[in-house]
Amino acid sequence: MKTTHHHILGWAEATSEPAWLESDFDLSVGHRFEKVVATAPEAVAFCSPAGATITYGKLNADANRLGRLIRQHMEGSDDVVGLLARHPAAAITGMLGALKAGHLYTPLDPSDPPIRLEYIVENAGVRLIATAPEHVAVARRLAGEAGAVVVIGRDDAAMSDTDFDSGTAIADPAYLLYTSGSTGAPKGVLHSHRNLLHKGEVQRTVFGMGRDDRASLLFGPATGAATSGIFGPLLNGGTVCPYDLKMHGLHNLGRWLNDQQITVLHVVPTIFRRFLAFAEDRETYPGVRVLILPGEPTFRRDVDLYRRHFGPETVLAPRLSSVETSVVAVDYLDVGSDVVEDILTVGFPLEDKVVRLIDESGQEVSTGSIGQIEVEGEYLALGYWRDPELTSLKFGLAASGHRTYRTGDLGRFREDGRLEFMGRVDDRLKIGGLTIEPREVERAMHRVGRFKEIAVVGVSRADVGERLVAYAVLEDGETELPPHFRASLGELLPAAMIPTTTVLVDALPLTSLGKVDRRSLPDPDMERAETVPARDDLEADLAAIWSEVLAIHEIGVTEDFFELGGTSIQGLHAFALIGKRLRIDVPSTTLLQAPTIAALADVIRSGAWEVTQDSLIPVFVGGEGTPFFCMHGGGGGVFFVRDLAVHLGDNRPVYGLQARGFETRPGPYRQVEELAANYLEEVRSVQASGPYLLGGLSFGGKIAFEMAQQLIQSGETVALVAMIDTQANPTGRDADPGRHRVLMESMSPAERVSYLARGASKRATRMAKRGLIRYCLSRGRPLPDTLGLRNLYFYPMHARANRAYSPVDYPGRVAMIASKEQSQIHQDTWGRVSIGGFSVVEVAAVHLNLTDPPYVTEVAGYLQDYLDKADPEIVIDEVRS
Repeated sequence: MKTTHHHILGWAEATSEPAWLESDFDLSVGHRFEKVVATAPEAVAFCSPAGATITYGKLNADANRLGRLIRQHMEGSDDVVGLLARHPAAAITGMLGALKAGHLYTPLDPSDPPIRLEYIVENAGVRLIATAPEHVAVARRLAGEAGAVVVIGRDDAAMSDTDFDSGTAIADPAYLLYTSGSTGAPKGVLHSHRNLLHKGEVQRTVFGMGRDDRASLLFGPATGAATSGIFGPLLNGGTVCPYDLKMHGLHNLGRWLNDQQITVLHVVPTIFRRFLAFAEDRETYPGVRVLILPGEPTFRRDVDLYRRHFGPETVLAPRLSSVETSVVAVDYLDVGSDVVEDILTVGFPLEDKVVRLIDESGQEVSTGSIGQIEVEGEYLALGYWRDPELTSLKFGLAASGHRTYRTGDLGRFREDGRLEFMGRVDDRLKIGGLTIEPREVERAMHRVGRFKEIAVVGVSRADVGERLVAYAVLEDGETELPPHFRASLGELLPAAMIPTTTVLVDALPLTSLGKVDRRSLPDPDMERAETVPARDDLEADLAAIWSEVLAIHEIGVTEDFFELGGTSIQGLHAFALIGKRLRIDVPSTTLLQAPTIAALADVIRSGAWEVTQDSLIPVFVGGEGTPFFCMHGGGGGVFFVRDLAVHLGDNRPVYGLQARGFETRPGPYRQVEELAANYLEEVRSVQASGPYLLGGLSFGGKIAFEMAQQLIQSGETVALVAMIDTQANPTGRDADPGRHRVLMESMSPAERVSYLARGASKRATRMAKRGLIRYCLSRGRPLPDTLGLRNLYFYPMHARANRAYSPVDYPGRVAMIASKEQSQIHQDTWGRVSIGGFSVVEVAAVHLNLTDPPYVTEVAGYLQDYLDKADPEIVIDEVRS
């Protein structure tokens, strides 16, 4: 085994504050953090994408208050605190509060399916859940009657904010991180305070993390990468800068990097490639000091992208790590590095790790030979939570007294000492930076469909990266996947664990030992029947965009975008790329009527998206039940209706009504009464008489309510008005002119200048966009969908109409699907005017996330129940009712 190690000497002088001393490794994580706070309490520890900051002093005070409250509720140091928070500021406060209290924490991702969260809470023995205010309903459901729930920043407000000694020892457990499990259930990986401190120290010695660094955080708090991304900066005096890719989008990531002056960018290669697809050729990010690409293979074309878009001082750092071992190996390249391999190595083992490559008998293999990667070191995980059998199988003890861990990864040492990653010993996968056990995915697939056999594998291509593919043999009598197959899997699995493609085969190939021969499985891109290639340049361009967005190598022009696994978010991504690359501003809702490349190309050639009747959008046209008409929200678009429809039953047609002029030429301000009358004209073109089923999202619920009023007044029958979190009495969003002054009080002079510059840039951007809107309106042109102009135009106009409309008594029935903690408000408002009856159910999501996974499944379930019970054309089974 080669023992050569690699360093960038300039990083040895990293300006972490305070400097790491040998005595620091006798302290807990909380004490190390307090040393950092004492050095510079006014330094910025956290900066939101909008520029809001939290100083080290304030973060420490908040964690102290929460820690004291946790100690009041819990006793033993082995008790586990569950942390349920999507917002990074709340999650970080929760982590520090639990550690300061002397307890270990386990992060819970609110976007995970309830079944997974319930398993983790039960398996970990969580007795207390610390949560952000927006997740209280979910936390209480998970905690049950025996558990306690505390709200971060609210329930701890009266506690002292001074430091305190919990008596935590360096060897005590610190956190429990659940990863995909080979038995079909998640498994918990346990780490100590010593290991977490070591993560911080490695970030300084390996990546030069220091007080001048602003480090990106693109990972959720329930991932191993987030642990380093949070504690790396915080234990070295740097700033944690989170960015939610789902909320803010890949297309804004590059601007955020420059606006926030990010110096350490930690991003998986797939996301790295996709965000640069939005970048202009000359767009660069010179402030990034180190670009870390973990979790997936890094290709030579990634180096080309790095050289094109990053500054001459930026260092590229592919690395190998796992939840059990943290960072194992890392390599460094600069713009002048000579790269000849198609796939880069993961570099040299860290000095605190000994890496051996062993054969099946446990003996080391020679340099140049492939073997399983075994890691020896002082800072490996303590083991698997409550699973001594698996712990003894994977972990061992070396002659040095240090623990060993057999990773299951295959590797090969080159002559220069660099390590090549060669895949997995078993079928365990790492996709998108996440470790995935195929058996967990296979188990979920068996729960939602009738299969004889299933094999889930990772399929890698240099052009699209690695993706998850399922091969399945159907039970006798079955000819196709069950309806809404991917949506059903979404109720059991996180999005990253849902196969991109499911290939139906007659039988799975087997080895001589009777096991599935995964190497003999057919190419998933060749198994899709009757694949029709592109017939002209337009179809070829569209196919290339779909291939990039869906991560499928070859797509036939007759294949359906959604049946290939596409989501509405990916649809928006695809149309953004169409607008950018083809210079054609096709409305994204076109995909609902033209879901194949051939159909979309025909629409583009003919210009058929410029229709006169531009409100009524057919989303699903099957079924014998009464049609359901769903009104747009404040933004004017109805793409969300597709996400609802895929989770609804197939027993009725579903239509969306988008804002007049949304895809053509936007009209002037109209009150709710006028909007309702306009939309009724189009509704009656499909359904001439009642009973009607109407609904809407947010502002759209108010339009549906007024449509029902007008129908009743004309002598028609309305069976139901179904609203999704519609406020009867919305409040205005008047800006507080003093909020900027309050924010800047905690900033240094340099940060104030940067904050003001970012604000000026945003205002200039908004002014430029409004100027473009005025230009388009003055010439009767559509608003481009790729620049966010439609939202900027429609939201303020609809907000004005929303505030101007006051509901009056309605003789029919209204049903409400409310966001968290809004049920009583709706009951007190809509309940009073809904004379014919009012029902309300609550979903544990904030208003903006109700139609996003995983909440959209629950919302659609309630909506389906409301519609079926109100529809005279539907006979409801007694058991269901």
